[in-house]
Amino acid sequence: MGEWFDFQDSNSPATARDAFVLLWQALRRHWDDAVIMGSPSQTGRDLWTCTIPARGQHAEGYPVLSEELRGLLHATAGQGRNELITPPRVPDWLPHLVEYDRTFA
Repeated sequence: MGEWFDFQDSNSPATARDAFVLLWQALRRHWDDAVIMGSPSQTGRDLWTCTIPARGQHAEGYPVLSEELRGLLHATAGQGRNELITPPRVPDWLPHLVEYDRTFA
């Protein structure tokens, strides 16, 4: 349950069941054959796999970028974290500001 929902120990099994039913109904609106698996990551990977086309332009896989483009992405893509300049009079509980850019995450 902890992987799926932020439940407290005092929640009843009926509440957990209702939460899974609502999740399943939401998934079924987009995928007819949606199955809730053991974890959100397993479920997401399964649903993503269902979206890969079985025939057509990319049925045999997606094309690999050229070596030049891969090198450019590798050279210019940072860690996804920028430390910003600390403004004056910052409270003690906020020692510095950090911006997370999850573009390539």
